[in-house]
Amino acid sequence: FSRTLAPAGDANAGTAGNGGGFSPVQVKVEELPKRQGGPRSSFDVSPPVGMVWGIAGCVGAFAASLVLERSRGTLARLRLAPITRTHLLAGKGLACFVTTLLVQALLIALAVLAFRCSIAQPAMLAIGCTMAAFGFTGLAMLISGLCKTEAEANGAGRGALLVLALIGGGTIPLFFMPPVLQTLSYASPFRWAVLAIEGPFWRDVAVSEQIAPLAVLVAICAGGFLIGARLGALREAS
Repeated sequence: FSRTLAPAGDANAGTAGNGGGFSPVQVKVEELPKRQGGPRSSFDVSPPVGMVWGIAGCVGAFAASLVLERSRGTLARLRLAPITRTHLLAGKGLACFVTTLLVQALLIALAVLAFRCSIAQPAMLAIGCTMAAFGFTGLAMLISGLCKTEAEANGAGRGALLVLALIGGGTIPLFFMPPVLQTLSYASPFRWAVLAIEGPFWRDVAVSEQIAPLAVLVAICAGGFLIGARLGALREAS
């Protein structure tokens, strides 16, 4: 609410002529419009943070399973089927993509049904979740190509995901972070996933502001898949 105080002289002038009582100020109460750009409730900031950890779990699990199948020779035996290696990796990536998408859908349903959150832009949110699933599928492929053994995938791979999640909005919402952490978060894929989800969920941002996060997620998907597939082929050959 806004309170406007009139000068004492104006109030006295209005009452002196008719013998009214002394009034030092006049108070006018007006309701201010709701501030735009902020969360409607404290529950609005929780689903994107929960999605960060759900996505991190999916990426770590699928990257470790792919490394395990490669080290045990399962991928080599599957190559005996009349399919190419690209088809095989695409099938693994599709499983990671579907699982990641389901995790996001479950968390959004929980937010809407249990905590009464409202979605500002449902269609744009669906696009953001889809691109986030694509991007982190590529990241899972990249981690599987970088790790030689299952121990590396479970240790170094999951440790790297943990650090990226922490600086990318997994513990503190991005708009609460100090400037130093906000700058570091640009290196985390999770930051771009949070922006792609947060924007249409409660920020109600313009479509033009969603282009950058979606483009970064597409680049992560393409680069992660290509580099991970190449490194994986070198691991199998060695």
